[in-house]
Amino acid sequence: MIIKDGVEQTRPELATHDTDIKADIGDFSGRTNNLKSLLAVLGVPDVDNDTLYKLLYTDMLAHGTHGLSALDTDIGTANTAIAHGTYGLSALQVLIAALQTDLDNGTDGLGALKTLIDANQTDLDAIIADVGDFSARSNNLKSLLAVLGVPDVDDDTLYKLLYTDMLAHGTHGLAALDTDIGTANTAIAHGTYGLSALQVLIAAIQTDLDNGTDGLGALKALLDAIPTTAMRGTDNAALASVVGALDDAAAAGAVTDVDTAMAYIKQLVTAAIAIEGDTGTDGVVLGTKAAAYKKLAGEDQIAATTEDLNQAAGDYDLFTGTTQPVLLTALTIKMPDDVASDATLTSISVQTDDTTPVELISSDDGAVANLTAEAEFSWTGAVRINVGTKVQLTINGGAEGAEYITTITALCKAIADGGYL
Repeated sequence: MIIKDGVEQTRPELATHDTDIKADIGDFSGRTNNLKSLLAVLGVPDVDNDTLYKLLYTDMLAHGTHGLSALDTDIGTANTAIAHGTYGLSALQVLIAALQTDLDNGTDGLGALKTLIDANQTDLDAIIADVGDFSARSNNLKSLLAVLGVPDVDDDTLYKLLYTDMLAHGTHGLAALDTDIGTANTAIAHGTYGLSALQVLIAAIQTDLDNGTDGLGALKALLDAIPTTAMRGTDNAALASVVGALDDAAAAGAVTDVDTAMAYIKQLVTAAIAIEGDTGTDGVVLGTKAAAYKKLAGEDQIAATTEDLNQAAGDYDLFTGTTQPVLLTALTIKMPDDVASDATLTSISVQTDDTTPVELISSDDGAVANLTAEAEFSWTGAVRINVGTKVQLTINGGAEGAEYITTITALCKAIADGGYL
């Protein structure tokens, strides 16, 4: 409207638009109370540099202590409240989506409002009455642009700054925080290391601590049962009564409640020394070096002998089963460092003297041509050697012609205690 000579005038080309603008923006001047302008409703303080952008963005949304990024950290400790069905992030996300729908509304959204403003210029006095006279402000925020305080940066719209860059931010926006809170809730509910699982573990630990046998109470009872100084004398006296002294005599016989630990140690050491020096007397324990141990059933034995091939053709005894039967499992015969002469010697063989002999080294293997320097023939298997049964070496053809000492080694084990070759 236009005021001329104190009388309201209406410009014909704007008469219709005045009504339309008020219908779209709202008649602030017609309000009953004192908030009769957009300026008053916005309520931005008339303080130097306190732009709406600064008040909302710099001082609040981006504040280092209580801004969105700071709240992102704090929210991590408030998972339950953030996930609340009424005022949690998911609910806020729904509200923001509704707000965005309203802002984008083609009839009364921001875009539609801008179109109406561009297309419908109204009387500046009427606009000032409804919107507020920014130019009359005392400080430098004398326009709507200045009050909003949006930086003059390409594409930095108020929507982008508040919604895209903050509320919808991929890292600390509401949806991202909702995801993080969901992850936190999943971890808290994890079956292995979540709060419920930890509660089970803590309960189990508590059960162990309360155990009447080895729990804390039981341990305390044991500690309380330890004699006091008045009961046991000095600490050194108690130590000496149990552990003993270096000059305590070795204990003898069965264990008693009188002998000290030192006395038993000396008894054990004395017995070990005696066992080590035993050569096979009765009572020798297993695992010593005593000869009797090796004759126990199942224990490996080594028997060794030598035989000179410079002898007439015939059978020569190497080993004889003694006391109890034995099981022969391996046999070797090694030549000296010399080649056997074939003047009269044709071959050697090794076998038992059983009615049906068991051949261990054949005459083919023992042919004189094979009796080279340090040659060795071996047999492995299992042959029972009864008491009195002999293992013999046979010289075929005749004597070698000069001393020719062979070494024979047998591996066996007693079938019954006491047997050996």
